[in-house]
Amino acid sequence: MNRLIIAGSEDNQDMYYATGFLALDPFIFIAKGKSQFIAVNRLEYARAKRQVKKGISVLRLENYKNPKCRGLSRIAVVMLKEMKIKEVFVPYDLPWKWGKTISRSGIRLSSQKPFFKKREVKSTHEIKLIKNVQRATEDAMKTAINMVKTSRPRGGYLYYRSKRLTSEMLKLEIRMALSRHGCIDQNTIVSNGGHSALPHHSGQGPIRAGSPVVIDIFPRSETNRYFSDMTRTVCKGKPAEEIKKFYSLVKKAQLIAMKTIRPGIKASSVHKAVVDFFTKYGVEKYFIHGTGHGVGLDIHESPNLGASDERLKKGMIITVEPGLYKERIGGVRLEDIVVVTKDGCRNLTKYRKELIL
Repeated sequence: MNRLIIAGSEDNQDMYYATGFLALDPFIFIAKGKSQFIAVNRLEYARAKRQVKKGISVLRLENYKNPKCRGLSRIAVVMLKEMKIKEVFVPYDLPWKWGKTISRSGIRLSSQKPFFKKREVKSTHEIKLIKNVQRATEDAMKTAINMVKTSRPRGGYLYYRSKRLTSEMLKLEIRMALSRHGCIDQNTIVSNGGHSALPHHSGQGPIRAGSPVVIDIFPRSETNRYFSDMTRTVCKGKPAEEIKKFYSLVKKAQLIAMKTIRPGIKASSVHKAVVDFFTKYGVEKYFIHGTGHGVGLDIHESPNLGASDERLKKGMIITVEPGLYKERIGGVRLEDIVVVTKDGCRNLTKYRKELIL
């Protein structure tokens, strides 16, 4: 299959996956059968020659520029015609203007999402990279939870080293811990109280005693660009009985999902197992998102453990993150990442689960 990508690889993970070369400015990738090429500007040429994946030929964009050929899409047309490519596969999000230029030249375009279906299944090397990011995530989680654990209740709030503990303080320490491991903080969630009832509320303000704190950390490695993802819910002080019930059910639901995961099963079947369990206890209306998603060079990848009927495959890395959320009470979510094995799954997350600190 002939392929074309025009993008910078810092923002386009398909480009990075294809080339292994990290660059902010857009460049061109073309695959014709087993032959692969990139065309970069003169500033990036020497670095690209050293860093690009083995077997990819590096060309200079300047070699194709002339008064009648300016712009990446026009250069791509020249390259495609030189290679006698009449039809090419492009990403679904190729800018319309570029796509129009290429199709007007007589080259047929087709697309699908995902662009590289094989990204769903991780190699042994990719699994190792994600595990390394997960260890960094767990260290950051430990830092945050220890702050909550060693804080002292006073007047309904938590105080850490004589200062009122806030979501912002916890996020800062998480960010610093991740930085020490060469990872980038990606909008970490530290939500408390009513905010925790909103799954994607980033959290703000002081932490209340006896109220659930949902900590969701999903960093990216600065060097290899892979993500990990992890959530814990903790409480300093006595939580409401309903939160304790939610925590017990979410923990059991997560185990049920993990026991359901295996090659060949539909992603929707894993989600249904969790919904059926929550329905048994009359709390299904408080479960308002999918059970999980793939993780890799993007934080959200295929498969989607929700309505998708895609079948799981050995080597997929997915999150398992059931949660229950009730307005004015708060929320509980637990999230681990697992790799699908030949007969089930293996949990890559090693950090403990405990509600009351």
